[in-house]
Amino acid sequence: MKKIQLIATTLPGIEDIAIKEIKELTKSEAKKILEGKILIQAAAQKIQKMQNSKSIKQLYELKNFFKFKKEEEIYKKIGKTPLKIVDPFAVRCKREGRHPFNSQAIASKVGEIFHKKKHKVDLEKPNTTIYIEIMNDQCFLGINPSNDLGKRNYRIKHNNQSINAPLAYAMIRLANWKPKQALVDPFCKDGVIPIEAALFANQDKRLQILGFDDAQTNIRGASINAKIAKVYNKISLGSYSVSWLDTKFKKGKVDAVITAPPFTSATHKEEDVKKLYKELFHQLDYVLKKGGLFVAALPKAELLKSSNKSLKLKEERKVVVGGMAYSVIVFKKI
Repeated sequence: MKKIQLIATTLPGIEDIAIKEIKELTKSEAKKILEGKILIQAAAQKIQKMQNSKSIKQLYELKNFFKFKKEEEIYKKIGKTPLKIVDPFAVRCKREGRHPFNSQAIASKVGEIFHKKKHKVDLEKPNTTIYIEIMNDQCFLGINPSNDLGKRNYRIKHNNQSINAPLAYAMIRLANWKPKQALVDPFCKDGVIPIEAALFANQDKRLQILGFDDAQTNIRGASINAKIAKVYNKISLGSYSVSWLDTKFKKGKVDAVITAPPFTSATHKEEDVKKLYKELFHQLDYVLKKGGLFVAALPKAELLKSSNKSLKLKEERKVVVGGMAYSVIVFKKI
């Protein structure tokens, strides 16, 4: 069975989770080659299954990968790379780093190379998309990139402090959560964590997924998103504050608490956040079972860590989302 090379783009910091998911979906070989970049060796027919990934943002077939010092080297290397082009074609370019050129210039000049080889151009409806991704001094050349796999069509209602879906999925995997276990998000905002958990569980009907938020508007938004995602009947949503956790669960009955808690900002004073974290850890100490995990993601984590008096810090990692660095922290009840 002939294999091809693919590049998967994921969030920097969750490459190991994306590799695990790829192997689960396709049994394909995969390895991290750069921050946020995974090289996959797979049979062509496996591509469709990878489109179902919850951790990948983009996927494309790799045709060449090289380092360069000067702009002219890019055109020379690409011009010598054999590409099977089904006309009409278009060129797209994405660039990160400091360069004396921009993405539009690269796309235009590469387009000229193939136009001179008698290929027809259609920027609106191409049959083949030549994709160039430049990261500092490294250039990836691929064809037919996927759409944004990290975007979720169910997210009609957004909360500006919510996290993105691939990060939510990664947190669920870091919690080692199984569909038969109880999962709670006490600051669910637009519902992305409970919804991603239900989607991860797929057809399993033994779900105990609960999302709380003290803002009724957030619960309404989460409910709308859950209905669009077709998981509304698989999760429970309620307008409760974190202090209600011990009234909703018996002692030691929750397997995982996964959330993006509020953090100090212009709208959240440090004194108020401290009180919230104190109450949160008090509740976690009560509802989490022995060995249960608390996974949190937030841009500012020092106050959260210093508020913990009872749980063991198991892991901490940085995950970059759209240029913003999040601390993802895993605590364990011992």
